Amino acid sequence: MSLSVIGSSKKSPHNCLIAILTCRRKTTLMETYLPKATVAITYFLLLISSLICCAQESWVIVSNANIPEARTLHSAVWTGSRMIVWGGGSGDVPFFETGGVYNASENTWSSMSVQNAPEARSFHTAIWAETRMIVWGGYSGKHTLNTGGTYDPITNTWSSMSVQDAPEARGASTIVWTGERMIVWGGHNTPSSPLKSGGIYDPKTDTWESMANHKQLEPRSNHTAVWTEDRMIVWGGHNLTSPALSSGGIYIYND
Repeated sequence: MSLSVIGSSKKSPHNCLIAILTCRRKTTLMETYLPKATVAITYFLLLISSLICCAQESWVIVSNANIPEARTLHSAVWTGSRMIVWGGGSGDVPFFETGGVYNASENTWSSMSVQNAPEARSFHTAIWAETRMIVWGGYSGKHTLNTGGTYDPITNTWSSMSVQDAPEARGASTIVWTGERMIVWGGHNTPSSPLKSGGIYDPKTDTWESMANHKQLEPRSNHTAVWTEDRMIVWGGHNLTSPALSSGGIYIYND
């Protein structure tokens, strides 16, 4: 068996040009004999395909019907089919205990119950834990919080969280979900007291367990954290001695 490389023919450029022109002429003759209806359908399908491609790269405006109040410093989680927005504040109302559920496929909003909802707050953390949203920490007025709550969007109900053995109150912390438990780390109790502590919460038993402090890891807030199947990676943020940090640490959690 032999292989030939495209473009390796010894034909002259003049012959290649003739070949190309011949191909084009054959295509033109073929189109002449095609039924006009077939050509029209082909162009129509091409038009539809181009419109679909354009739609995939376009913006769709989120519905403003039944939307939550305008806010910032709130939280949002994705359930797999819906986005849940909660908390935060605005200039006139610094702290909300309200939110909304957005159905992306239908472009519609639905309200959230406030019965048994956590205390109004901002700078809190929130995460989706398989069947519920967990909200924890943040600010209310001039003090930080170590309280929270869990929200079930199916039943539209809130449940309280135990504060026994919960970490020290804080805002601007991070939170990750291990698949079974929530890990809170860092943040600050006040802007002048960054933390390097945390806690582990089990929503099934509504219990907290302590978390080893990292003596070598600087305290910080407004940092980032991700879960990588068996460990949490913390990076960046700031504290009193540095406006921005380029350090981080890895926390391995043995369930």
